[in-house]
Amino acid sequence: MSKWRTYALATVAGVLLGVAVPLVTWYWPIPHQPAATSVPTAPSSSMRASEYYHFVVDQGKMALVEGRRGENGAVVIQNLDISAWPAAVREMAAKVEFRSLDEVQSFIDSVDEPLWLE
Repeated sequence: MSKWRTYALATVAGVLLGVAVPLVTWYWPIPHQPAATSVPTAPSSSMRASEYYHFVVDQGKMALVEGRRGENGAVVIQNLDISAWPAAVREMAAKVEFRSLDEVQSFIDSVDEPLWLE
């Protein structure tokens, strides 16, 4: 058998295997695979977009409360010591409303940044 005929047969066999194997395995069922179902779930209290959070400062301690400023809501965090915070941040904390707990966490994390210390 000539060299070119061998190359041609190997190429044809490779193409046939390259097409046949994916087609055959596409029909095989996947064992232990749960059926894809979408079950609508009610949003949890931390996922609602209409919630607001604000800080209440009392005697050097701060509490995070659900709701808009001036409203009495559920206390999320209490007795947060803010005595080491810069004075400008302490004053601002009582005036700011947050739309999510992520915003609150970002605010608390940014207190020690050099921008506030200037």
